[in-house]
Amino acid sequence: MSDPMPMPDSRPTRDNQPSEVQLVNISTTTNEEIESDVLLPVVFSSDNLFCRFELEPKGFLSPNSSISIGVKPNSAVERAFFPKGVGVYSLIKRAVLKTSSGRVINDTDEVAHQLAMTSMYSSLQGNKNREQFSTGRGLCYEMNYPNGGFTSAESYGLSNGKEYSPTGLRCNNFEVVSKSRVDLYPTFQINLHELFPFLRANQRIPLYMLGNDRLQIELFFNPVKDARMTVAKTNDATVDFLIDQNSVQMIADHIFIPGGMESWAEDHKEIQYGYTQMVSSRHTLDTTSAVTNRRNVGGAGRLVTRVFTGVSCDKNKPDTTIVGADQLLNKYEAVGNLRDEDKHGLITTNVFMNEHKLFPQDVTNMARHYHNLRDATGRIIYTTRAVYCDEGGISTNVALQGLLAPEGTASLHYEGRGQSDNLAGKQNFLGFRINNGERVGTKGVELTADFADLRHTAGQIGTFTQYSMIEVVKSAVLMDGQLEVVYA
Repeated sequence: MSDPMPMPDSRPTRDNQPSEVQLVNISTTTNEEIESDVLLPVVFSSDNLFCRFELEPKGFLSPNSSISIGVKPNSAVERAFFPKGVGVYSLIKRAVLKTSSGRVINDTDEVAHQLAMTSMYSSLQGNKNREQFSTGRGLCYEMNYPNGGFTSAESYGLSNGKEYSPTGLRCNNFEVVSKSRVDLYPTFQINLHELFPFLRANQRIPLYMLGNDRLQIELFFNPVKDARMTVAKTNDATVDFLIDQNSVQMIADHIFIPGGMESWAEDHKEIQYGYTQMVSSRHTLDTTSAVTNRRNVGGAGRLVTRVFTGVSCDKNKPDTTIVGADQLLNKYEAVGNLRDEDKHGLITTNVFMNEHKLFPQDVTNMARHYHNLRDATGRIIYTTRAVYCDEGGISTNVALQGLLAPEGTASLHYEGRGQSDNLAGKQNFLGFRINNGERVGTKGVELTADFADLRHTAGQIGTFTQYSMIEVVKSAVLMDGQLEVVYA
């Protein structure tokens, strides 16, 4: 299995790359200088849905470069905040890393849905102490002790450094977009290495060696309504939230080798890169089609290393209150089967590729689903049993409610929204590691994910969107100022 990374990537061997291009191999004695540029978008669309940055052709681009971005308050909403699972990444639908001549290095689609899964690998304390400040993510939990005691916790719930009150827990001021704070709203940071697997593979691009080309970054934003923000319980969930163009800047870190840039380029006329690309697809499900759900998720002719999937709830009938902005996670969730006292889980999965099943027998056990997801990523998953699959104490039976903060208890709500309704069973992502090294045949990869009882809440009917992602291997060669990109 390949080395684990913050995003689920599989990296090919890069022994033929010079050490200066691989951050992980740079000696501590290497003499380097960093120059930071603050860049404004060269294009920002009038519909608030697209922007483009173009970088200066100098030095190496550091993978730690970032983009700052903020959202304007809406006069109809007193309190709104970024979804707790993805933070500011809820703004991004698609991100493209390319050259000005049109060579696409990475094209990452469904960014927010991918980050909904990969954010599960950020530690709870990391979310609390770092991410809620930098990216707006905030899935950290703490035990709730009644009556100020510290000996018998009745439940656990979200933690953000503040104390629960009789009306529940509220966001920190620096997270809130409010009509009463028109001139003061949060600006967060989007990390380039979380958008592009090429940069996540500890690789940096010698911008000064691209000849007449320039490196470009394009961001396609999610719709202005519903998909960008979560609102407090008492607010209207259907209003628009516009990105503030004045807040959108790129902090580009350029790395230099003092006195050695020309000689380095002379010594490295050909540079080879190996990395991965997540290819996304989506399908519509309802409570009927979800029961026999086998989908072709692509990959024909490619080297596929991993497969992931998750199901998000669309706007439903008759429960019309369930729209993205009404939820703590917004639409960036993965709902499983609603827990039942007699049956829970009953999700059946397998992967069919090149006339063979990944597992000899279909997987139905929820613990196996969790294991397969962890095996696919090689990383610790920081979520609870109840949040992952709606098991472990969540029940209409009060005596069994002893874990995730139960509904109907205002003092345990988060911004007025019940935590068990908004969190239980909402990170039920499924993952599969393909470890056979075979190229996928012409039929592509077929994914089985049967949901016996797919609902968002009790009695709910409606439609869902299944987001599936396959990880494919790519390679690139930089030679004589030309960058060529191919699938492995």
